[in-house]
Amino acid sequence: MFLLSIGWDAADEKAPFLRNEPVKLTPAWEGNNLPNDTLNLKGIAMDLAAPRDRWHIIFLTLMLHGLGTLTAWNMFITAKDYFVKYKLASAPAYSEHYLAYVGWASQIPNLVFSWVNVFLTSKGNLTVRIVWSLIMEVLIFVFTIILAMLDTSNWPGTFFWLTMISVFLLNGFNAVFQNSVYGVAARLPPSYTGAVKFYRYHESLQQQMVADREDNKNANTPHVSRLKICGQAFVQLYNVFIVFFVTLSVFPSVISDISPNVEGFLGDNFVRMTCFLTFNLTATIGNITASTWQFPSPRWLVVFTTLRILFIPFFLMCNYKPADRTFPVFITNDWVFWVASALLGWSSGHGSSLAMMYIGGTVAPENAGTAGMIGAAVLVTGLVSGITFTRLCPIIVTADLWRTA
Repeated sequence: MFLLSIGWDAADEKAPFLRNEPVKLTPAWEGNNLPNDTLNLKGIAMDLAAPRDRWHIIFLTLMLHGLGTLTAWNMFITAKDYFVKYKLASAPAYSEHYLAYVGWASQIPNLVFSWVNVFLTSKGNLTVRIVWSLIMEVLIFVFTIILAMLDTSNWPGTFFWLTMISVFLLNGFNAVFQNSVYGVAARLPPSYTGAVKFYRYHESLQQQMVADREDNKNANTPHVSRLKICGQAFVQLYNVFIVFFVTLSVFPSVISDISPNVEGFLGDNFVRMTCFLTFNLTATIGNITASTWQFPSPRWLVVFTTLRILFIPFFLMCNYKPADRTFPVFITNDWVFWVASALLGWSSGHGSSLAMMYIGGTVAPENAGTAGMIGAAVLVTGLVSGITFTRLCPIIVTADLWRTA
C-alpha cells in the first residue's frame, strides 16, 4: 500500500535504463529552442537587472572566441620561415610572394562573406553553423599537418597550391564561424557572449524591443537605401578602410623582410619580436585604449587615420630587402624601427576600434545595424587592398630608377 501511495509503477521499473535510441551530440539548448522554464529562467523578469557574470567567465569566453578566429590567419604568417626557407626553398617564384598569396587566400573569403552579409539576410541555426564550421576547420588543420610530414621537395608547386587551397577553405569556414559567433554575441552586451542564461535573457530582451519598435513603427516611414547610409557614414567608413589598408600594406610582408642594421640585434628572434609579437601586442593595447579613451573625436579621427599613410614610406626607408634594394636606407637605427612597429600596431587597434564605434552615430538608430555591417565589409576591403598593395613594395625599393638618382 505504501508503494502504491507514492506512485510506484511496475511498468516503469521494468523499463530499460538505456534505450535503443541514437545518442544526439548536437548542442540542444539553442538547437531545440528549449523554453525558458527548462533553462531555469522562469523567475527572470525582463524589467529586472541582467544576470551577473561572476569571475568574468563569459567575458573570457568571448576573448577565447576572438583568439580562435585569428588562429587560421596567424598560424600561416608566423610560420613564414618554414614555408619560404624550407618547403618552398626550391621555388622562388612562390616563396618570394608567399605572404601576399596567404593574405589573398585568407581575406578573399572574408571579403565575399562580408559583402554578401550586407545585402542578404542569413537565416538558420547559429549553433549548427558554429559546430560544423569548427569540424571542417579541424579537418583542414589535420590536412595541413599531413602536408608538413610529407617530403614535398620534388613537387613544391603542387604543395604551394594545396596549401593555398587549404588556407582559402580554412578561412572560408572560419568566416562562417566568426559571423555566427558574432550573431550570438550581437544579442548580448558588447563585452559578453556564450552562456545559456545570458543568451536567453538578452535574446528575449532583444525580441521584446523589436516587437515594440514594430508596434510603434510608422507605415509611411521611407526606406533608407544602403547607398544613402554609405553617404552618411562615408568619413568613418574611410577611416576604417584607410587604417586597414595602411596596416596590411606593411604588415606582415614588409616588416617581416626588414633586417637589423646592427648584426646580432635580438639574434634569431628579430622578426618574431619586432614584427609579430610587437604588432599583435600593441594592436591589442590599442583596442583596449579605444574603449577607455575616445580620442580623437569623430570629427578629427580622419586626420589621425590619414597621417598613418606615412608608415608606408617610413618602413620602405628601413633596411627592407637589403640584398636587392637600390633605394637608399634612411632609417638605420633598429630601435627607431622597433618603436615605429609598436606605433603601427597601437594606432591600428586604436584607430580601427574608434572608427567602428563612431559609425553607428552617423546614421539614424534604426540604420545602425546596416551601417555596422557595411563597416565590417569595408574593413575587409581595406585588408584585401592593403595586401594587394604589398606587391608594389619590393618593386619600389628595387627599381633601377634609384641607381641613376
